Amino acid sequence: MLFLSVGLNEAFHTDFWLAILAEYLATLFLLFAVSGSSLRWEGAPTIFQQALAAGLSTASAIQAFRSVSLPLVHGNPAVSLAAFITGDASLVRVSCSIVAQMFGAITGTGIIMAISPEHARGKLGATIPAKDVSGAQAFGVELVASLLLVLTMLASIEANKDAARRDYGTAAALGVVVTLCYLIAVGMLPITGCGVNPARSFAPAVLADTWKEHWVYWAGPLMASLLAGFLHCLLFKNAERRQERSASTENELDEAIIQ
Repeated sequence: MLFLSVGLNEAFHTDFWLAILAEYLATLFLLFAVSGSSLRWEGAPTIFQQALAAGLSTASAIQAFRSVSLPLVHGNPAVSLAAFITGDASLVRVSCSIVAQMFGAITGTGIIMAISPEHARGKLGATIPAKDVSGAQAFGVELVASLLLVLTMLASIEANKDAARRDYGTAAALGVVVTLCYLIAVGMLPITGCGVNPARSFAPAVLADTWKEHWVYWAGPLMASLLAGFLHCLLFKNAERRQERSASTENELDEAIIQ
């Protein structure tokens, strides 16, 4: 069962707009790191270094804005959509978050473009399927990698709803899973260049004017967000309701025994 909310009333609260600002800044920092790590200097970064840049920037952004965007900053339209499906974010919040993420991504990549010499820019980290790879194959890689990322993010959102349970482990775990996605989609299976985030793929595509099979980097992550949202509801939400019913039944039995 899904719990979808429009959330128009949220837009009248300052905390809402601070959370949207956090989405903008988090995605800006992510794309600054990702686009920066793809510059074509002599001795360009290795795949592992690029994966670390993405993973560590994700972990840093989540930790930096943990007190502003509750329970967690998303920095990824696919995660925001999944949070709406699970009832963890309203339609208004998700819509504004995605707009902020797109502008943040363009700003982050734009800063790299502005401060780097033209000969080193290349495609600014644009995600392009490898040679001889079909759109369907690239879609499959993006779908699986994004599903892993979004499921981990949703589990982290669930765990961080209780302020007393928030810790540094969440940011570290999400940094690790982003690093893993990059190692899989860039190193082990060098097929897509690792999008797993429509904002991450959109910004370099806009500024480098690179649109080859760009639909893959939207369709894969967004389809993954739909699947992850339904799986999360099935596995976690239903389990929570079963636990609540069990606790309620136990309380009723205790009261009956006392009487």
